[in-house]
Amino acid sequence: MAAYTAKADMAHRFQILQFHSPEEVPVSYTIDGINYHGIPKFFRPTVNREQIDASIVRYTVIGQHASGLTITVQALRYLDFPVTEWIAYFENHADRPSPIISDICIHTAITGASPTLLYTNTADPVSAFETQQASLAACTEGFRLSAADRISPYSRLQFEDRGVNLAIGYPANWHAIYTHESDVTDVRIGQAHCHMRILPGETIRSPRLTMLAYDGDSSSGCNLWRRWYLTHVIPRVDGVPLSQKICFYPSNTEDPDSTYTRIAAFCEKHEMALCSAVTSQENQPIDLSDPITRERMTAHTDHMIKELDITVYECNSCLDTLPPADDEKEDRIGVKENLFAQGFLLYLDMLLERNPGLWIKLDTDEMCRFDLDTVKRVIPHLSESLVTSFQARENQRRFMLEWFPCFYDTLFGISHQKNDSDSAATVLSIDKFSIHAAIAPILSIPAVPCMQESMPDDLHIMLSIWRRACPLLLDSDFYWLQNAQMPDSGWFAIQLDNPSRNEGLIQLIRGTDSEEETFPLYMTVRSPDALYFFEDMETGDMMQLTGEQLQFGIPLSLQKKQGIIWFYHTVDFD
Repeated sequence: MAAYTAKADMAHRFQILQFHSPEEVPVSYTIDGINYHGIPKFFRPTVNREQIDASIVRYTVIGQHASGLTITVQALRYLDFPVTEWIAYFENHADRPSPIISDICIHTAITGASPTLLYTNTADPVSAFETQQASLAACTEGFRLSAADRISPYSRLQFEDRGVNLAIGYPANWHAIYTHESDVTDVRIGQAHCHMRILPGETIRSPRLTMLAYDGDSSSGCNLWRRWYLTHVIPRVDGVPLSQKICFYPSNTEDPDSTYTRIAAFCEKHEMALCSAVTSQENQPIDLSDPITRERMTAHTDHMIKELDITVYECNSCLDTLPPADDEKEDRIGVKENLFAQGFLLYLDMLLERNPGLWIKLDTDEMCRFDLDTVKRVIPHLSESLVTSFQARENQRRFMLEWFPCFYDTLFGISHQKNDSDSAATVLSIDKFSIHAAIAPILSIPAVPCMQESMPDDLHIMLSIWRRACPLLLDSDFYWLQNAQMPDSGWFAIQLDNPSRNEGLIQLIRGTDSEEETFPLYMTVRSPDALYFFEDMETGDMMQLTGEQLQFGIPLSLQKKQGIIWFYHTVDFD
């Protein structure tokens, strides 16, 4: 789908730029007990403007504190989308520790009446990945979200007829505080624990805040975000976005030496990528805040990638643990974590630089590791351990489709398919429903099916459907079709619509515990006069409906543990 931005969306871009002078840059901090907002005149600020490329301008504002601290605030302004990113750095150029620095945050204000904050909480296993709402006007003492509470770093501030997407870039413990008064929403994004002296030569950074303004409802915000992501964020190899027709095959089987060659040959035959994990030399958390340790880990991983000719690197789980905070000194609270976050991103950057064309996939339980700074470098996937039910899994998939047009899902260990007493039986139980429940732009399939003489029929059929669905999953507008009158029915319904190609798909899944036999599906229709031609590749069934008929809803029936994908194309009649 060609990236485009409506004039109505671009009209809101000045709501999030807010940069007219150094004193107005949206950063606040406390140095030696004195609170500052922006970079005041007596810091002797300088401003530099750079044209990064045809679509991005970078503003850099630098000021000097009397103690020797250099404060640098950077803004990226996107010219083709109503998007602005902010980040701040604090570097000690003196020969002694800095004064105490605290409360570092990106601090901005967004105007608009009666805002609703939409966010995702994964802490509660029952309601994991369900969209939560908070009326900020009703929160008189402010509203707080944090990575420690397993809140997603992606949220949406929705007003009556417009909104702002907010994304945090910081792979550690961030927090966000929202207060609303007199039609102004005050937003502060910072490191959760920040009370520190910076040693000579050290640099501390704030979380990055990316804001995308949009016109319309939350679906409009979702799809404008997807277009921006596909244009500016999705990882690329040699300038080309990652191919959607890729499977990852884990190589860490029980007998890797005897299976690796067969799996590799299978992947080559079916044009799939073989994913290999590179383990660290120590089976313990790795301190990436230490430059020597980080370089040793980088060299080890780089050597293994080159020796095994790995094109898809599975990021080591030992990198998933933040350093403990209980041994921090009172005047160094948050330093170790901040340096670790910077070291983690630098580790990824160094691997990508040393191995052109490398993909990095990240499988983690930590929501903070799906911050925007990290996913600019990796392909995201949320851990199976966060899935406790069919509904939780599909809510997770909805979350991924809304925020990450390019992500991968796995068929291994599907909760409703699990047989805890026999893990091998779990793998071999892959069927059509399993693939329906996991279909994604990138699909991970366990190695065991590849060891069979022939691919199972169900897997073969569904892979054909998946390959056809991939371009639509990756580059189309996404709509969540859950019926408001049946929010907890155990059904899952989505639509991907590509207006530039006049095609799309709808997917409907009936869960394992659903008691509702029929689901009234109301899909998004671009024109009531259009004619929609539908095809079910599994059965060969076809149907033809007008846009007007679809607006009244179509009742669809499925058996429990059954899914269906209807591909469609449209013809307009004026």
